[in-house]
Amino acid sequence: TEELLNVFSVSIITALIGGRLLHLISFYKEIDSWHEAFALHEGGFSLLGAVIALLCVIPWYLKKNKVPVLPFMDLM
Repeated sequence: TEELLNVFSVSIITALIGGRLLHLISFYKEIDSWHEAFALHEGGFSLLGAVIALLCVIPWYLKKNKVPVLPFMDLM
């Protein structure tokens, strides 16, 4: 159960970073300053960025911690 909580924690952080990063890449012309880029309270999130980040990071994290990837994904 501890490993499951760790995976969920990594998933949440990864999705937030990936979603925000793709939003910033998509709308880079509209960003005037670094402060505006990191102002999370002003909104801006890409669901596709979150999914792409999760598809890249979670299998890597599972392999790093020696958790079988396919059975874990099937469980989810």
